[in-house]
Amino acid sequence: MILWSESERDVLEEVRLQSETVVSCLSVAEEIFMDVLSGKRGDVQKKVEEFVSLREKVADVKRTILTKLSNWSSNLVDREDLIHLTGKIDAVAGSASFAISNLTILRGDVAKRVLGGEDFLDMLRDAIRCAKLLNDAVASFVNGKDDTSMVDRVDRIEHVVDEKHLRLRRKLQGEEFADVPMTLAIGVSRVIEGVEGVADRSEDAAEILRLTLTKLR
Repeated sequence: MILWSESERDVLEEVRLQSETVVSCLSVAEEIFMDVLSGKRGDVQKKVEEFVSLREKVADVKRTILTKLSNWSSNLVDREDLIHLTGKIDAVAGSASFAISNLTILRGDVAKRVLGGEDFLDMLRDAIRCAKLLNDAVASFVNGKDDTSMVDRVDRIEHVVDEKHLRLRRKLQGEEFADVPMTLAIGVSRVIEGVEGVADRSEDAAEILRLTLTKLR
C-alpha cells in the first residue's frame, strides 16, 4: 500500500478526475458513433456539443495538474512521470476528438456502409474498453495500490484493437469499397485512425503507470 502525503494526493486526485472525465467523454463519443452509423442524426449536434464540453474539461484539468506540479515535492513519484501521464490521458480524449470531427463531416451513407459493420464497431468498443481499464488502473494507483495487472489488461486489449485495425484496413483496401471516392476514403481512414489512437494512447498512459509503480518498489 502506497501512503501519499496530502500534497501528493491533491495532485493525484486531479489525475483521477481527468481520467474519469475522459471516460465520460468517450461514452458520449460512442453515442455519437451509434447515432451517425444508424442514420439517427437528429440529436447528434447536441451530443457533439456535450462531447466538446467534456473534452475542454479534460484539457482544463490537465492545465490544473501542470500548475500544481510546478510546486511538486515528492520522494515517491517523479514530476516528469506525472507530466507525461497527464499528457497521455489528455491525448486519449484528443484521439476521440479527431475521430468525431472526421466522422461528423462524412456523408451518412458512406459512414454507415464503411463503418457500420461489426468489424469497426468491435474495434470501437475495444478501444473504449482500453480507456476504461486505464481509468481503473489510475484509480487503483491513486488509492495507493501496487497493481500492474490492470496495466497488463490495457496492453492486451490494445493489441486486440491493433489486430482489428489491420484487418479493417485490409478490408477497406479491397474491391468491396473500391468505388468509395478518395476524399471520403481519407475521411474514413482518419476516423479509424482516431479510434485506434484512443487505444494506443491508453496503452501509453498505462505504461507510464507501470514505470511509476516499478520505481516505487
